[in-house]
Amino acid sequence: MKSFIVTAGLMLIMGTTHAQKKLTALSTSRGTIVAHRVTSGESLQYLSTKYGVSLATLAKANGMKGSQELKIGQTVKVPVTASNLNTKSRKGIPVYYEAGAKDNLTTISRKFNRVDVKTLKAWNKLRKDAVSRGQDILVGYMMDNAAAKKEKKEEEQTETARSNAGATLKTGQKVTVTSAVNIRKGASTGQPVAGTLQKDEVVTVTRRVNGDWVEVRTAGGQKGYMASQFLEPVTAPQADEEKETVKSSVVLKAGQKAAAASAVNIRKGPGTDQPVVGQVEKDEVVTISRRVNDEWAAIRTADGKKGYVASQFLGSADSKNNDEEKEVAKAEVKKTAGKKAKVASDTYINIRKGPGTDQAVVGQAQKDEIITITRQVNDEWAAVRTSGGTEGYAATQYLVDPAAEPAERPVAKKEQPAVKAEKQMAIVGTGINIRKGPGTEEPVVGKAENNEIVTVSGDTKGEWAAVRTGEGVTGYIASRFLGPAEKAAPENEAPEAVVKKASSKPSGEQPAAQAVSSAPVAEAAPPPANFDESGFFKTAYEAQTTAASTTDKPVHAGVFKTDKGWDDGKYYALIDGVPSGTIIKLSNPNANTTVYAKVLGDIKSLKQKNSPALRISDAAATALRINAADFDVVVTH
Repeated sequence: MKSFIVTAGLMLIMGTTHAQKKLTALSTSRGTIVAHRVTSGESLQYLSTKYGVSLATLAKANGMKGSQELKIGQTVKVPVTASNLNTKSRKGIPVYYEAGAKDNLTTISRKFNRVDVKTLKAWNKLRKDAVSRGQDILVGYMMDNAAAKKEKKEEEQTETARSNAGATLKTGQKVTVTSAVNIRKGASTGQPVAGTLQKDEVVTVTRRVNGDWVEVRTAGGQKGYMASQFLEPVTAPQADEEKETVKSSVVLKAGQKAAAASAVNIRKGPGTDQPVVGQVEKDEVVTISRRVNDEWAAIRTADGKKGYVASQFLGSADSKNNDEEKEVAKAEVKKTAGKKAKVASDTYINIRKGPGTDQAVVGQAQKDEIITITRQVNDEWAAVRTSGGTEGYAATQYLVDPAAEPAERPVAKKEQPAVKAEKQMAIVGTGINIRKGPGTEEPVVGKAENNEIVTVSGDTKGEWAAVRTGEGVTGYIASRFLGPAEKAAPENEAPEAVVKKASSKPSGEQPAAQAVSSAPVAEAAPPPANFDESGFFKTAYEAQTTAASTTDKPVHAGVFKTDKGWDDGKYYALIDGVPSGTIIKLSNPNANTTVYAKVLGDIKSLKQKNSPALRISDAAATALRINAADFDVVVTH
């Protein structure tokens, strides 16, 4: 039976990708099951508890042993029973069933614990008993004991702490966090988590909501709500203690350079119980991003890695480094609004849509080009405007005073031993993710654009290749998005090409924002051998279409998520003005790629504001070498 769920796929776009927000029901010879996709840290025992099914039953349904380990992305079949499918209320994970040719609400009710037909009509906004073949029907809500247990624990902690609340907190007061705790978007444990505070972190109370909740602001400027029982007033240290601290260690300040007194771990948070994310070698110089407390500091290494280090292992940088910093400081721009700056790079720098390497590239500034700083965002990024009128954000480390002529600008990277041969290659595709490690489960550390030249370490015969961009961002890219450097556009034409893609308006105008709520397309593993990425429906398209009868139309598009198309090449689309069942050809001129997709319905029936004119399945977008939230394609039918 098919398991392609369009409506549920669109729901996933608007939810988090870290938790499964819907389940698909399938009929098998052994009964009805739902398909659960495994995420990090999950086991059969965990899923047994989560869905209220015995470990033995769950293992048998999947032909596995109870102790067998699961892989991320693996699909586990969970039997549907009378006890774990809630058909009375909307509590749990929604379960969808794709109606068959002979199905109606009455037959579907019999398959799912005889859920009341009136309830099915209400849930699915139906007036009649009849349903269409392939229609997605919400049939109930799967038990989720893991979520319920977590919510209950939070409520118990809140209730217990109410009786032990500390001193009354006042607006503007500095307070210390007594344990690691979530910041939420509203004053309730039912509100979404907006961030996490670490133990001993100092925050400011901006508003007292009630006896249990306060609004706070972190040192980094983030605002949110948290339970007041996890806060206590900051106590001033004794004078003698303060003097002793100054004598025994360096006073660390934000922006200060510090050297490691010995090899030390970089951790994800300020505490030895936090995971290790890297290491700093002895005498390595790092930058202090923020002083958390007397014991921990947030740091940034020369190659951009961020984390937390115990302050006792940090000392003042040696005099040589200090002298070098002074020389560089003479050449750096006082980055204030209206100031001119010169690009100090061996080739060019990217101008991005926002202040971060994960933001889209909207243009480029060449070596020694003079640009205008319109606003200083932080120590690392500034809003700029080029002489051609392109506006965006540039990394300040590549901007210097036009009047200064430093002999040599220091390289902000540690030298790496040249163990593997390096070569230049070009990116094939738009907005390709650069990841921390070789796998789609690894975090994104940056993006690379079509025709951008990167340095590749080692061979590219495997699925992933280690790369370094012109801005110094290092990580891994799926090898199939790399092509020969000689086929890339000439470097001096890159800024013009990028700007034209971004907007069709005259030079000097800022491109209008596209209000599309599509989810970015994630990289997929390389396709199997002999797999035709143009798609399953290519033959049907050629049979229904003649060259004389086709029309080409450029369309602005977004994506929807589905599990279809990754293995069988069955791609789908939603578009107005084209009958359902029609096969259309989709082309991406930037990557010279084409796929064929089947039209499932129209866009207007989704009733979404500012929706693009076309949505295609994420498998189709990946086959087109597209890795962006919204994009332009050519539709032929």
